[in-house]
Amino acid sequence: KESEPVKKQRQVVGWLGGGTTTDQYVHHHVFPNVVFTFSDLFTYCQVYLPTGPTTSRTLAWMFSLDGTKRNPFARVIARLAARHGVKANTAIQKEDASVFSAQQKGITATPFRGCIGTREERIWCFHDYLKRALS
Repeated sequence: KESEPVKKQRQVVGWLGGGTTTDQYVHHHVFPNVVFTFSDLFTYCQVYLPTGPTTSRTLAWMFSLDGTKRNPFARVIARLAARHGVKANTAIQKEDASVFSAQQKGITATPFRGCIGTREERIWCFHDYLKRALS
């Protein structure tokens, strides 16, 4: 059985002339701090930027389906859908904020002074790869 949000998204895509729907919600995590999210109605790009050992900042861009229909109804629906997408993404970000402090333990995750903890080994590997690739 389809959920109400899936039904509503399919209906809005139809109103906008967006073509065939996939009903998928897909995340692509681009190492180490960029996430792309795709659905039939929205595309998000989010970048997480550390600002200190225990703080970070996030930048997000949302692209909403404009559709192929060019009439006043479609324009209003596109704007309302975009507004709804921003509100929904903001709510999701606020929910996700509760896990950020645990994710950003950084250098304090290890009891050994000056050592990178196991949480940071992936980033070291990425930096090592960049160093070798650019040398």
